[in-house]
Amino acid sequence: MSLPTTDDFSSNCTLILLSLPYDVKNSDIIYTFQEDATSIEDIQVEGPLAYVVFRNHATPLKIHQTRTFYKVKGKSIKICWKLSKEEISNEEFNYDFFDLKPEATDESVQVCLNAYAQIKSLLFTHSSRGVFSVIKFSSSQDVENVFDNISEIKEKIGSDNFSVKKHEKKAEKCSNVLVKNIHPALIANSEFLEFFKSFGNIESFKLTPVNPEFDAKALYVEYTEENDAKRLIEEVDGKDVFDCDMPLSASLLRSKKEMKGEKNKTYYEKRKVVENDLKDNNVFVKNIRQELGDLENFKEYFMKFGGIFSCKVVPEKKYGFVCFNEHDDAVKCVNAKHGRMYVKFKESKKDTDIAEWVNKPF
Repeated sequence: MSLPTTDDFSSNCTLILLSLPYDVKNSDIIYTFQEDATSIEDIQVEGPLAYVVFRNHATPLKIHQTRTFYKVKGKSIKICWKLSKEEISNEEFNYDFFDLKPEATDESVQVCLNAYAQIKSLLFTHSSRGVFSVIKFSSSQDVENVFDNISEIKEKIGSDNFSVKKHEKKAEKCSNVLVKNIHPALIANSEFLEFFKSFGNIESFKLTPVNPEFDAKALYVEYTEENDAKRLIEEVDGKDVFDCDMPLSASLLRSKKEMKGEKNKTYYEKRKVVENDLKDNNVFVKNIRQELGDLENFKEYFMKFGGIFSCKVVPEKKYGFVCFNEHDDAVKCVNAKHGRMYVKFKESKKDTDIAEWVNKPF
């Protein structure tokens, strides 16, 4: 049996916890992993997710294998490896495992395959259609090891029709069209259908009931070819096609991925605006005391000066940042005494560059 190869992934010691309940503290996560608490090096909670850094690769590997059993504050969570954007987008080593044994579990599949390869991510599905999994391996050597030992793997986790194939991601088609402002009296009869068929082969076709708010119907139509969908839009958008004094509105339906991306973009743009408004409220803290190395303690200490928008602490380097909601609170914090801790307003990069230029010895 070939053993997994050693590569950069074997030094990955960080797990991401997703779908965390509200107001999770570091202590809640430590309690969840209490059996391995001594192996935890750092925890960073950021809203509904957290980054947990361990001192070695073996501990998070064990946790990832049994990830379906963990709960935080009584709520089931999702656990995955922290991967770079390049690793996530790279599908070279993604493989589908079809027709696994009915009794197979997320854990049993991982434990079995970890004997032959390093797994970066695993999507396990148990449905009426069967049990299958999509797995991202670490390298070509891992894939080779799996296929070299495919008979053993089938015996452990596969059914009679067990098979492994390279994962092929379906390209998202831009062939779904939404046609709005259709007259309420129009129905999906043969004449109506033939009009839309004239643009190309139709895969799905649905005319909605009348929307009382607009007193109009809408049509969802999917074409086999993208060009047919685009041609329909060019021909009907903004035109009174059915002579009802109701110009149609036609556009491509956006995918869930696009809508989610737009939502995230809007969120980060709004956050950037807020952060820009609060840029004069940023405070830099140096030589932080040992007990304030924990983010919760750090935040609690500075909350006595006022409301906090965000804060960050880097315990190993003994510094941190605090952004207050109000400038007066930031001033109050800077002017207060903090023992041996050094607290001042955070300089902008521009100010820092100017200061460095002024202090040059010439």
